[in-house]
Amino acid sequence: MSAAAASAAEGGAAGSLCQGDEDVLFSCALGGRVASLCATLKQETIERITYRYGTRARIEISYAAESGNGNRFKGTVAPASPRALIRQVWFDRGPFRYLLTECLGGDCVRPAGLAVLRGDRVVKNGGCTGPGNDRAWFSDKLVDFKSAVADSRSKTELLVIEDADNMPEKLY
Repeated sequence: MSAAAASAAEGGAAGSLCQGDEDVLFSCALGGRVASLCATLKQETIERITYRYGTRARIEISYAAESGNGNRFKGTVAPASPRALIRQVWFDRGPFRYLLTECLGGDCVRPAGLAVLRGDRVVKNGGCTGPGNDRAWFSDKLVDFKSAVADSRSKTELLVIEDADNMPEKLY
């Protein structure tokens, strides 16, 4: 059995922190850690979205949204330059905003990453580093991002699309 197959057999996709019964919505390696966004589905409907950050041996941060707990993820899209578009999904915990980013287009400094904001200050801003097992793009099971917020559509009540300024000029 290959290393990737063994990792997937342990749960989730190779390289992600998703469990075996979860779909990977986004995942990227950040040095020695991984940030993953995972979905529990029931008959193709997302019942739970879980964010995990850390390693398989130690999850450092976890956040889950499901219909009964009131937690929600947020999403937005914004132009970064005439030829680039930044897609973002995040959640807030206390004073911190945990922000997964994906940049499409010719003028992207990096294709994807994780940023942590505290108010108008960037606490962490790292690009995805994993070459082979990263799934550093937002799954079309989660959201249909277009070039404008008004045209983008969430595919679950657990992700709310809104117009938000997450300081893309500081992140990219």
